Amino acid sequence: MENLHTDYYDITSYHTDFTRQMTPVSLFCFLQESAWRHAQSKGFGWHDLAQKQQFWIVAKIHAIIHHMPAWTERIRLETWGKQPELLTAFRDFELFDNKNTLLISASSSWHILDMQHHKPVSMEDFVTDFPIIPNRHAIEQKPQKIKLPAIAPVSGDSFAVLPGDIDMNGHVNNTRYIQWATDSIPFSFQQTHFLSEINVNFISEAQIDNQCYINTYQEDTMFYHAILSRKDDRALSLIQSQWRPLK
Repeated sequence: MENLHTDYYDITSYHTDFTRQMTPVSLFCFLQESAWRHAQSKGFGWHDLAQKQQFWIVAKIHAIIHHMPAWTERIRLETWGKQPELLTAFRDFELFDNKNTLLISASSSWHILDMQHHKPVSMEDFVTDFPIIPNRHAIEQKPQKIKLPAIAPVSGDSFAVLPGDIDMNGHVNNTRYIQWATDSIPFSFQQTHFLSEINVNFISEAQIDNQCYINTYQEDTMFYHAILSRKDDRALSLIQSQWRPLK
């Protein structure tokens, strides 16, 4: 299929955690890599946009995890575009094991920003060539805005954005927010539960030496995280995760 992009990845030891299964951060790394590879193959990848002083950013991601692949497994990741809007592109993903079993379904939204002002650029120039597969949906609903619950949060410690957090666009890579959020969930809870669904809203850019903190909210097995700027309490990212007890 012309507009479908497929990659194969081996789950190595450094993609896994104490469960010997792939980490949420590794999942988002694979999604990001395949999105970039597909865009590059179609003429609007990182290098193509850099020539126009533009770059991609992911705005929202929603992933449903049926089963997390384990150490030494090989996965097949399929990705394709969906009908873009004026300022937003949409991309879906499906991950399969070597028996063609669906492991993970994900949907995402993206913007193109100009490098000078970091403002969204119209998708008008990309609509004709965007690699769309009509009527195929990993998740039919577009990624949604996260609403925090009306309960008191538990505030986390402040932390600084460090050089290792910064990506090639000069701001915090999206996977770092996932790591900060999941690290704030007690280890004892993670030992008895598995992540079954995650929603992420990327709201504002964090940059080197920024001071941040996390407010965490818990409703039974649902966690919400607001990652905020210490300077002005500006929201940088909102993350919602659903966990299920291990059998």
